Amino acid sequence: MFKTLVRDKDKDYISNSWLSTLKRELLGQPAFKGGEGFLNFGKELHRRFLEPQTTMDMCMDWDDQQEYKVNEMVNRLWQVPLLKEAWKRSDKEITCTKEIMGVKCLGILDMKYGKVGIDLKTTWNKTRISFYKSAVRYDYFRQAQLYTRLADLDSFIFVAISKDPPHDVFELHCNDYPMEMAIGRQELEFLINLHKKYYVNA
Repeated sequence: MFKTLVRDKDKDYISNSWLSTLKRELLGQPAFKGGEGFLNFGKELHRRFLEPQTTMDMCMDWDDQQEYKVNEMVNRLWQVPLLKEAWKRSDKEITCTKEIMGVKCLGILDMKYGKVGIDLKTTWNKTRISFYKSAVRYDYFRQAQLYTRLADLDSFIFVAISKDPPHDVFELHCNDYPMEMAIGRQELEFLINLHKKYYVNA
């Protein structure tokens, strides 16, 4: 098992994306195929909202259509009361490291608002229920459990903005879903133990 899955030996910490890779390998699922353009768009949206004082990565392949869309989405995010309030009083883009179950873990938290963690997502979903289903499918509750431990949080909120106009925004307050959070905790601990068995104690 995992013979074809190679992890860089120089990485001291594991991340949520590595846990997702382990899970896909375990289930025989294909690797993530979002593409560099998909990742770059989300990265630029995060930068413009969370760190507008920084400069754009000029190496990105960027066009006028993307420029228009990302500006529209950032403007829409500024209309969300939760984000407006949190932005003024939160730490942003925080690198959190902590040993969990004997394994060094790492995560980059978008916003820490007191004891609340907030993570921004982009989505193709058009309704709140479809976004909830995507959150379950893409293991957001496991991510919430990991980041809650890393940053010593009391609660975690995902804020997703639709890529399609009018760019609806959906808030997912993880504490409102105790069953999903319990499953996320179990999966987090299972995958960390799996990592320990095949990549730490091997």
